[in-house]
Parts: sequence; C-alpha cells; structure tokens
Amino acid sequence: MTYTTLIFIMLFGFIGGMIIPVTASRFGKILPADPGLTLALLWHRPKIAKNKSNAHYALWRYKWQKMLYFSLSWGFVMAGLFACSAVYLGVEHIVWIGCFLVTIGLLMAVDHQYFLLPDFFTIPLLFCGFGFALATDFLTPWNSFLGAVFGYVLCTVSVWGNAFALKTG
Repeated sequence: MTYTTLIFIMLFGFIGGMIIPVTASRFGKILPADPGLTLALLWHRPKIAKNKSNAHYALWRYKWQKMLYFSLSWGFVMAGLFACSAVYLGVEHIVWIGCFLVTIGLLMAVDHQYFLLPDFFTIPLLFCGFGFALATDFLTPWNSFLGAVFGYVLCTVSVWGNAFALKTG
C-alpha cells in the first residue's frame, strides 16, 4: 500500500468522523421516527430564529464552536482508525470496515446524548456485518447470521430478565 492510498483513506475517515456529531445532534430532534421520516428530516436545513441580542448570539456561537471541536475530534479519531484498519486488515476491506466504524461512531454519539440505540443505525450495522462476511474469508455467512441472532437474543433475554426481576422483587 502506498502513502497516497493511506492518505486518501485517512481523508475519507476524517470526513466520515466529521459528520458524526452533527448527525447525532440532529437525530434527537426527530425522535420517535420511522426510517423514512428520519431520512427525510435528518438532513434538512435548520431554521434559526432572527434574534439580535448579544446573549443569543454568544450562545449560538458557543454551540457552533463546540460542534466544530467535537467534529474535528471525531474526524481525527476516525482518520486514525481508518488508517489502522487499512494497514492491518487490508485495503480491500476498507469499505465494509469504514461503514462499520462510522455506524459504530454514530451509535456511540447518539447513545451518549440520548441514552438509546435506535434501530435506524443498528440495522445498517447488521447488514454491514453480513456484507463483510460475504466479502471476506474471515467468517462464513452462517457464522455471521448466528452471531447476529445471538446478539439480538442475548439483549432481549437480558431485558426480559431485568424486567422480571424488577416485577417480582
């Protein structure tokens, strides 16, 4: 792998990381929503009120600076993760690994802000895992399917067990 390829991969990782905080902050404004409504409203332009007070302007500026710092941080982290993935796992798998990393980053950011893991992001993660299993020799599709079923069943059983324990206790 050449340095030009690595820099190109890091650039894509940086751009993917930059959109994570913006997407996560926008996601909470449209909850609860089905996937179609989420796609329609996630990227619309926000309406900003025309308020000329200095306090409002200072708050607006602080929020945008904070978003810029978070975006830059996520961008640098994702650029490093993309580069490590390309070096250690190979460039031929970077599309699947990149989708996985950006989706995991979105899930982390949404969970950090709203304490939930929406199906809008977990279902693409499931398909990304299936695609990775089909495209590589690491896993068979059957192993990937069993892992997905086990992951969802384990979460369901743990929630059921906690609800049962709270109800009887």
